[in-house]
Parts: sequence; C-alpha cells; structure tokens
Amino acid sequence: MKLNIEWINDKSIFQFSKTNVKPTDEIFKTGITWNDLSLQFLWWPNARIIDSLRKINRDAWLIEISKPNHDDKFHVWIEKEMFMLLGAEKRTLHDKRIQTLSVKKIQEVDGYWYAKQIDIFHHSNKDRTVITIDQAVVL
Repeated sequence: MKLNIEWINDKSIFQFSKTNVKPTDEIFKTGITWNDLSLQFLWWPNARIIDSLRKINRDAWLIEISKPNHDDKFHVWIEKEMFMLLGAEKRTLHDKRIQTLSVKKIQEVDGYWYAKQIDIFHHSNKDRTVITIDQAVVL
C-alpha cells in the first residue's frame, strides 16, 4: 500500500492507495496507527519545553505535547543542533507510559535527517514493533 502525507496549515493530509483506510486504523496488528507512523503528534498545539538534557549522547530538549481533546500526551526528545527526533513516549495524563518510540538508525537525504529504523515498545503487553524505512523522498 502507498501512503502520501502532506502537511498543509499544520494539518496532515493523508492519501492512501486504498480508499477505505483511515489515519486512525491500526497497521497490520502492530499496535500503532497511521497517525502514529506519521509522527502526527509533532504538529499538535501546546507543546512546551520541560527540560534540557542529554539523550543518546546528544544535547536535547524534552518537550511535552498534549493531544487536543484527549487524555494522551507525548514526551518527545528533540536533538538541539539538527532538530531531529531522538525518541518519544506516549503517556496518559497521569504519566503512565503507553508506548516508547526509540530511533535506532538515522539517514540523511538531500540535507534532511530522518529515522531509518524506529523501535516501538508497547508497555501494556510488552510487544515490540520495529519499523524500517527503506526509502524516503524529500519533495
């Protein structure tokens, strides 16, 4: 299946090759949705820096992003120099971890860095999902 995502006015526009697929659908029983895969939480409003620290030997900001009209929030680690995602945790409003996303491999394409391999740990059932991106295109 092919997925194209465009960001227009801070909103993601999904175009799937199969018309019956929705961004909130789970991907092949992995415990993650297309919204999760697109890292849509990075565009939610009300993000705030809550700390400055080191993450995987890089200077990073710890940012908290609350999901609009929902009980979930994300803690996101962004590398300070390249503004690259280093990791994220999906949490309840009471700080119980739901999922932990770790960037395992990165790659540069046309001057942009992207996650080549992402590991997602599901805290409720201890399952692990590994996503490997074979090709990224910068338009």
